[in-house]
Amino acid sequence: MAFFDSASVKTAAANHGWLGILSSICPTLEEATQKVGHHVPCPVNGGKDGFRLFKDAPVSGAGYSNKEGALGDGFAVLKFATGLPFKDVLTLVANHLGMTDEKPLYVQPKPVMQTSSFEIPLGEIQIRRGKLNQFWGQSSTVQKDDRVVQYLRHRGIQGDWMLGLNNVRFHPNAWYRTPNGNQDAAPAMILKFQCPDGSACNIHKTFLSSKTAGKKEMEDAKLMMKPTSKMRGGAVRIGGVSAIVSHDGMLHVSEGFENAATIADIFNQPSWATLNWALLQGFEPPREVRTLVIWCDNDPLDERGHNPGLDAAVRLQKRLELMRPDIKIILKTPPNKKEDWNDLYQAGRIDLFSLEGI
Repeated sequence: MAFFDSASVKTAAANHGWLGILSSICPTLEEATQKVGHHVPCPVNGGKDGFRLFKDAPVSGAGYSNKEGALGDGFAVLKFATGLPFKDVLTLVANHLGMTDEKPLYVQPKPVMQTSSFEIPLGEIQIRRGKLNQFWGQSSTVQKDDRVVQYLRHRGIQGDWMLGLNNVRFHPNAWYRTPNGNQDAAPAMILKFQCPDGSACNIHKTFLSSKTAGKKEMEDAKLMMKPTSKMRGGAVRIGGVSAIVSHDGMLHVSEGFENAATIADIFNQPSWATLNWALLQGFEPPREVRTLVIWCDNDPLDERGHNPGLDAAVRLQKRLELMRPDIKIILKTPPNKKEDWNDLYQAGRIDLFSLEGI
């Protein structure tokens, strides 16, 4: 293992310029490096304006996350954006700069008391929890031939596993905000999002059409409510930890719920959905997992030439190879751009879902 003096690496990074380092090690920071001082989408949680680099970032590398607060230097920003521990971030920066470890100068930082990084007043968290519980209580478990079953079968998903599933429910009148700011409502499939410790912290809504078996005809038919804690590391679970144990430690993970449901339909194994690429790259599998199959989206290239879905899956794979060497990790990618696994399932390409050799 390489050892580096953190102060020397930090000085070298400041002299070299942190912006190139940040965007090279973590491509999701590129927009922030191009718009220093301005709010941009969070590299971890997505959204529109949850993150920014400070104006002195070219020298300091520092930034600010609406969820995490101030990130005092480039190391802290990379820790936040990649989910890697300090020693791994330090090594990545040193390697980027071409530094060597001829002298083992790096000393492990002393442990510090950890505080909550979800900086929302307790009163606000209680209000959010009350709204989530009330909304969940208005819903019902999925029943044979109800609207949720119709939607999933419209997506090619047939299995009876969806009936009575605790994390997936039907809401007859879920509210949403219209483009002109008014409140409206429609039927919805709602999903319980759980943190790594199993606690529920948010609800995801998929609004359903009254005209077809698919999603509602609206600009954004998928929305999340306000979380009661940090969502990083969590997922919507099809099958719990006990199911992972009974399947010899096997777990599948993907972005979209429909992809996760597709995998559950085919293999009848635990299959979890992080709901977006930002949460996929920070996913934390339970300690019971021995084999993790990452079913990534093959997104079209964005304006910066990046493939968000594939990039996030690769970052998750690399992070877990460092942090969880006990896990066997398999990365599965659709063959063509603009494809996800549910698309392929609907097209009848079952041959692409092989787990042979795993």
